[in-house]
Amino acid sequence: MNESARLAALRRYEILDTQAEATFDELTRLAAGILDVPISLVSLVDETRVWVKSGFGLETGTSLDRTTAYCAHTVAQDEMLIVPDLRADERFRDYPLNGPEGGVRFYAGQQLTANGGHNIGTLCVMDTVPRHLSEKQKEALRVLGRQVMSQIELRKSLRELTVMQRKALALESILQRYTSRSIWHRADLSASQGMVTLSDQTQQYACLFMDAVGFTPYAESNSPDLVIAALNDYFDPVVASLHAQGGDIDKFVGDQIFAIFESSAAAIRAAISAKNVIDSVSARRQNLQQPAFAFRMGLNFGSVVRGNIGNAMRSDNTLIGDMVNVAARLQAVCEPGGILAAENMEGAAIGIADCVRRVQLRLRGRKTPVRAVYLAPK
Repeated sequence: MNESARLAALRRYEILDTQAEATFDELTRLAAGILDVPISLVSLVDETRVWVKSGFGLETGTSLDRTTAYCAHTVAQDEMLIVPDLRADERFRDYPLNGPEGGVRFYAGQQLTANGGHNIGTLCVMDTVPRHLSEKQKEALRVLGRQVMSQIELRKSLRELTVMQRKALALESILQRYTSRSIWHRADLSASQGMVTLSDQTQQYACLFMDAVGFTPYAESNSPDLVIAALNDYFDPVVASLHAQGGDIDKFVGDQIFAIFESSAAAIRAAISAKNVIDSVSARRQNLQQPAFAFRMGLNFGSVVRGNIGNAMRSDNTLIGDMVNVAARLQAVCEPGGILAAENMEGAAIGIADCVRRVQLRLRGRKTPVRAVYLAPK
């Protein structure tokens, strides 16, 4: 018997010193009833002790010295151990449970064999008088022993499942927090259909890019914790305002936010709302003599592809297309504190924002000029 491997198998079940459980108590009571004995135990054999998980006729949780416990002999062999008269067997004659009067005289133990073939404990029955078991009783003890081991295996599987469920819930929370809403919903739908990838899709979206002006020099001259705190001082309420307008944060890139909306009007409302939030945060920070930042915003609407970029090991599911590029470049050339939207969004701004100035721009990488309009809160 490989004792170290046997003990390792026992430890994997994490059952030692656990509370009483009705399932095991029912099996020990059933074993005592079928075999007509006063004592029945589910015992686990540890390194130095035999610990009673369930006891009928002996208190559950009892620990016995392994050197004077019958079950220690049982786990050391493959066949059921039956001792008709313990006092007549020289191996057990002096064991304390025998006792001079009213002690144990008969013992029969069935091994609890784990996956891998290691005996981790026993289902045993004892009587206060010498006796024998019939073949039917022996078979009943074998069957009940297998049932006990099945319950131990089930207990382990349920514990592992609970851990997996807890981990899955934690991962779900992480994914919901660190991925965009649209990706999360698509991933959830794909997983429910047994798919492990997100297919490419062409859709109409409004894109909003916003970027803090002068944040790079601030980041270069301040500690990382101050940089993150300053950025989140703005981003916490800004992101809430974007979500309130139905926006979905596709990604954060340093001090830049890339958000998407299902309509031009929603994107414009979000930009106005975000600007109001930014102005409020900046005023508060200035009153506290903390650095304040203006943000540039660029908006565009049109057809894009939501596609997978990367490889099988690591991918990003993001929006790709000329419309996205134009929105990003409008943000880059926008005046600090301004909202610059592509001309195709001007109609959607009616009743939401004022069009304060129209411009024609030559954007980097584009051959033809782009017409755009500066928007301001009404």
